Amino acid sequence: MARPAHGTAPAHRRPYPGDGDRGEPHRGPRRSGARRGGVGAPRAGTGDEGSRDDLRAACRACDAGAAEDELLAALQSAKAPLLLALDGVQDPHNLGACLRSADACGALAVIVPRDRAAQLTPSARKVAVGAAETTPVVSVTNLARTLKLLKEAGLWVVGADVAAAKRADEVDLAGPVALALGAEGSGLRHLTRQNCDFLVGLPHLGAVESLNVSVAAGMLLYEAVRQRQGQSRSTL
Repeated sequence: MARPAHGTAPAHRRPYPGDGDRGEPHRGPRRSGARRGGVGAPRAGTGDEGSRDDLRAACRACDAGAAEDELLAALQSAKAPLLLALDGVQDPHNLGACLRSADACGALAVIVPRDRAAQLTPSARKVAVGAAETTPVVSVTNLARTLKLLKEAGLWVVGADVAAAKRADEVDLAGPVALALGAEGSGLRHLTRQNCDFLVGLPHLGAVESLNVSVAAGMLLYEAVRQRQGQSRSTL
């Protein structure tokens, strides 16, 4: 497996695993030497219910800046956190649909920018069909800075890009990972892309240029679930 081509890897982060002869994603434990304490090895499922419950309660009681701090604190007890970061997604219906997929896949939280992005409006909550009450939405003032902090905490940031050379199933999503998706049309912003360790795409056989962002998010989240459950490509 190739090493990260995007962003910078702080000196205290572990080398990316899986550089084997066949270039296949690594499936073994991953541990972080992050200065914030890092996160532990992956387990069979996704997310961490205790961490998610604590984070959900904290997000209800704090502003955007504090919510980011609470997210970083929750990572300390999460075993193999799976996060979804939405970069400039402005349609509340898409946010609601992403929340529904994130809940189904056991994601720890969904991260959104505080400005120029959809927030938890009544429309988003309606589309989420209850997922807005079960999956924390962390609103941050600077998404690029938050992604840097996640990397320092031991996570790998994987961005979605329709033109990426690698497919999602060619990159290890079984460990601590934040999946980043941009708005339809514009995609990931420059600073967000710069903070991605990998860019990945999804198989696309039709004439339409790209998928709806909520559909792409669901597919990437379920690829992470497939890898974490040790399933072959034909079983999900």
